[in-house]
Amino acid sequence: MKRDKETWLIDLREACEHIQQFVGDLTAVEYSDNLIVKRAVEREFEIIGEILRRIRDEMPELFEQNPISKGHHWLQECSVSRI
Repeated sequence: MKRDKETWLIDLREACEHIQQFVGDLTAVEYSDNLIVKRAVEREFEIIGEILRRIRDEMPELFEQNPISKGHHWLQECSVSRI
């Protein structure tokens, strides 16, 4: 099934939102002790990576305009940088 490009962007946003939901107010210790949450967060990052690869390959003009490609810390957008 071919996904349209707008759907990729929606999926990207949703993956970041899922990470925020999974992590919530966990401390670094709580996060590291919770294998289920860690695996869920890892899976969302895999999804994010796959979407970004597709955007880079199929929409290079969008990727060049995106702050992610310019070295900004997009992890902060996913609220994981504190862990």
